[in-house]
Amino acid sequence: MQTLTEQINQRIEEIQDMVPAEKFDQFIEYIGRMKEENLAKTAIKTGAIIPPNAELTNVTGEVENIYDIIDSPTIITFYRGSWCPYCNLELKAYQNILPQIKEKGAKLIAISPELPDNSLTFKEKLELEFGVYSDVNNEFAKKLGLVFVLEDKIKALQKELGMDVDALNGNTSGELPFAATLIVDKTGKVTYTFVDENYTKRAEPSEILKELDKLS
Repeated sequence: MQTLTEQINQRIEEIQDMVPAEKFDQFIEYIGRMKEENLAKTAIKTGAIIPPNAELTNVTGEVENIYDIIDSPTIITFYRGSWCPYCNLELKAYQNILPQIKEKGAKLIAISPELPDNSLTFKEKLELEFGVYSDVNNEFAKKLGLVFVLEDKIKALQKELGMDVDALNGNTSGELPFAATLIVDKTGKVTYTFVDENYTKRAEPSEILKELDKLS
């Protein structure tokens, strides 16, 4: 069975064959600029405590406090949106290990800045059996230092390729979360972080399961 990294690398090759070279290269160069600027340096670190006043909206439009959600060890993964092919692969890979996550007494939630209706459609499309939440305007992700702003030319290029971030998020800020995965214990303490400016890099499911074992 392929690892998540292998699946993503294969998808990158497929996209490279579909997208004109000059457009594909713009995305690669953009990732390079983000890495050079070390944009993820603001991200929450292991040992920190999740802020208590954060709220998320579930797919039915109900607002929930983060501490009502993380009442047991919880994997929190931030994804850019339903339009992101690497996010789709990541969440399907995490869905595959959901039974093992539950066996370890933990839960999994996924968060994006997309509006609740879009999150619901996405959850149903991928047949996800874990919580999918909207972080409207990235308010929660900002508290964790996980937000960056898309360059205008990259946002325009994404829209040209059918990825209208503004429409899906309900604003024109161009703000997105990094591809980040955290594990928190039931007290809200962060015990594991994976954050990368390169949005094609994701935490491997096998690594997440190993980290959960450390909490038992």
